Amino acid sequence: MKKIILISYLLITTITITAQQTEFPKLTGPYLGQKLPGMTPEAFTPDIFSKEREQHDLFFGPGGLEAVWTERNPADNTFRFLYTRSIDGIWSDPIVIPFSTTYRNMELCMSMDGSRLYFASDRPTSPGGEAQKMTDIWMSEKTVSGWGEPQCLTSSVNSPDLELQPYVGFDGRLYFIRQSGKIRRIMCLMPGEGASADSVSFGVDLFEKQFAGFCISPDEQIMILHSRMEGGFGSWDLYASFRDSSGNWGDPVNLGEAFNTEGVEGTVSFSPDGKYLFFARDRKIWWIDAKAIVQGTERKSLSLDRTVKGRIIDWVGSKVTEIYVYPDTAKAMAEFIRRQYQNNQYDTVTTLRTFAELLTRDLRSIYPDKHLAVLFDPSVATADNNPVSEAERMERQKEQWRMHNYGFTKLEQLFGNVGYLKLDGFANSSWARDEAVGVMRFFSNCDALIIDLRDNRGGHGNMVKLILSYFFKEATQLSSRYIRKENRIEQTWTTDEVDGLKLSDVDLYVLTSNRTFSAAEAFASNLKGLNRATIVGEKTAGGGHTVESVSSPDFKITARIPDSRGLDKSFEGEGVEPNVTIASENAFDLAYILALENLSKKAEGNKKSILAWTAEYQRTLLQPYKVQSKTLKKLAGSYRSLKIQCESDCLYVIWPDAKDRKLLFAISEYTFVVKGESDVRLSFKIDESGQATAVKLIYSDGYQNEIPGNKK
Repeated sequence: MKKIILISYLLITTITITAQQTEFPKLTGPYLGQKLPGMTPEAFTPDIFSKEREQHDLFFGPGGLEAVWTERNPADNTFRFLYTRSIDGIWSDPIVIPFSTTYRNMELCMSMDGSRLYFASDRPTSPGGEAQKMTDIWMSEKTVSGWGEPQCLTSSVNSPDLELQPYVGFDGRLYFIRQSGKIRRIMCLMPGEGASADSVSFGVDLFEKQFAGFCISPDEQIMILHSRMEGGFGSWDLYASFRDSSGNWGDPVNLGEAFNTEGVEGTVSFSPDGKYLFFARDRKIWWIDAKAIVQGTERKSLSLDRTVKGRIIDWVGSKVTEIYVYPDTAKAMAEFIRRQYQNNQYDTVTTLRTFAELLTRDLRSIYPDKHLAVLFDPSVATADNNPVSEAERMERQKEQWRMHNYGFTKLEQLFGNVGYLKLDGFANSSWARDEAVGVMRFFSNCDALIIDLRDNRGGHGNMVKLILSYFFKEATQLSSRYIRKENRIEQTWTTDEVDGLKLSDVDLYVLTSNRTFSAAEAFASNLKGLNRATIVGEKTAGGGHTVESVSSPDFKITARIPDSRGLDKSFEGEGVEPNVTIASENAFDLAYILALENLSKKAEGNKKSILAWTAEYQRTLLQPYKVQSKTLKKLAGSYRSLKIQCESDCLYVIWPDAKDRKLLFAISEYTFVVKGESDVRLSFKIDESGQATAVKLIYSDGYQNEIPGNKK
């Protein structure tokens, strides 16, 4: 594991490009004063950038009023970052960001709000060290006097593998590439403390020879990749992947001859408002109206005239009427979209993707079923418009699940013999039975288990049944459903026997969020309804129907239509209410506390006291006692060689011979825990005036050491 060290934050100034370079012209207006592009690519500022160097990675800040980019010197293959901004309506001379001239820094990215730069670098993680063999992702924050000294991101991003090409979403999500061997994967790190990066799947591994880089639109619905997959126009082409209503990314589609040439296209970025796409072509930067992206992917599709729209509406309406779980509602939905068509409500639509989105909107206006969707789906047909076989589609789905380890994202044994499973999806048990059995065996000796469904958007009911079977001693009915097309009721039961040991006596805690959906909601609802688990977090999304997907290769349209409903108390449209409500980002901490507290009640002797001690430590970090500012200030001072500091209503301890200080959290007015050190507490001795005269160190094994104060 590479050692990650956070470099101390320094303020720096930037340097202006030397006078020997081309003089920067006077420019006014957004985007360096350039005329906005149309639906075909146009060269961006050909007379502004250096003629001797190549330009890449162009990013603009809010309003298009500041810009950063990378310059490469072909003579020695060195890189540097440049920055300029509009001051009183006039663009400043470009300046070289100083840290970019030492070590190998490349693949620059600016956050959407313009406050941070992210980039890949081989710079050492400790001052004075040698350059690394692998690149990591680094970050620099904007200050009043320039760009701050770079900081190496933590192990939630960087790993022993190669990390490169960072890209920041509008809501703070950090996307980047991780390369292991020859395989590159796009990773996504959600904002929030304690999060870990997950891979983004396209159904196939993206090999180094096929895939170089990417960018994502501000609304995070379109991903542009530059790749040399088979069937392209040149050595490197631009491809688009679209996110569907379930949050999944579709397979990349070539953007066509409007974007791609026999040359090289690459290093892509969106403007902050998502209206324009920038990319490099043959060592120059080009840009284009982003609306051309959808047009490019549909260039080979059928013409979307009024007749075709009518045929699509007839097809969607017939499928909804045939399949949708509520017949009367289905009839009303079909009639409404036909009426919208007759009233010319779709006449201005020019793309299949937009048309599908409008149909989804109008169908849901009759009943807001979150499972119901009409999707533009290029994958249902080949490039020659021939249908893709069901077997091939299933193999693609299976491969997508495999690349995400079938939803089993993280397995961990925590202190106190508490297991933690991050379960981000329910794969088909026929694909992943062995993996599921292996996971349950891992936890077979735990005393408590936390199952994290906060990012779980559902999946297959047979995997829900398989996992739940481990938590009940004998066969137990989970649910009853009515399937409309077959006009029958189906019951789901757990199985009497499982592979390995049952966990029927293990304390269970399930974490939920407002993103938890569909099969994940069923999992939580079943456990809650049978009083088998404590649900901790937020109310779930409320998707209680199951879905049948039907596709039309003629139109490249897929309809996801709910075909069954629960007969028991359903969470459809309502969501699953947790037993203990708390913001989803704090759900794990609280569940772990509850697990430790409950285990301590059942334990005896030293185990009981250790579990209770740890539970109190964790609860104090999550819900500290509020100590008045004046009291904290009276506790600050020196106690022999131990120091207590008070700053911004926070208390810190500096241990003897230590350089770093540790944050304290209050159990009570005068007793504190140390963040990151669960085995020790500090209890202050107070005189009649309220001044601290000593601090007592209390350890989990019972040892105590009182240190007198020497404050002046």
